[in-house]
Amino acid sequence: MREFWHVGSAVCIVAGSWRGAFVLSYFTPTVGLGCRSGSYTIFFIVSLGLLIMEMTVWLLLSPYQMETPLLTRTATRLRNSTFVNRLEDNVHDNWAYLKRRASGLLTTIQRGSRRFTVKVATIFPWRNKDNMQERVNIALDEILKTLRAMNA
Repeated sequence: MREFWHVGSAVCIVAGSWRGAFVLSYFTPTVGLGCRSGSYTIFFIVSLGLLIMEMTVWLLLSPYQMETPLLTRTATRLRNSTFVNRLEDNVHDNWAYLKRRASGLLTTIQRGSRRFTVKVATIFPWRNKDNMQERVNIALDEILKTLRAMNA
């Protein structure tokens, strides 16, 4: 019951903010439906669709299963479906591929930004450019070590 209270409160907050923005936009000059009120309507429809999808997934996959025959039967069918299992495997494979690609992209961006920073630092007329490059690389290593130590 507590979860339904939280979800209901969240729906009321989103709907209330949408309703206020819609009324404000509706009664400002150019009375009627315009770009702003249309965008608020689209926002509300998307939010409502996401709410419905989230509640459906929550009802089907929640560890607190309700003893509803329809939900139990649907969940059992989904778990035993070869299509859903294949889809889940494809999603896991695609996620692993995406993580590898993102890791490669981050490595490339890191290398490129390091080279760019060193080039910018050596534009200035330093007496010992090699020493300056080394100092910049050490500073960048320290920054990266600090960033990697952060958690989400």
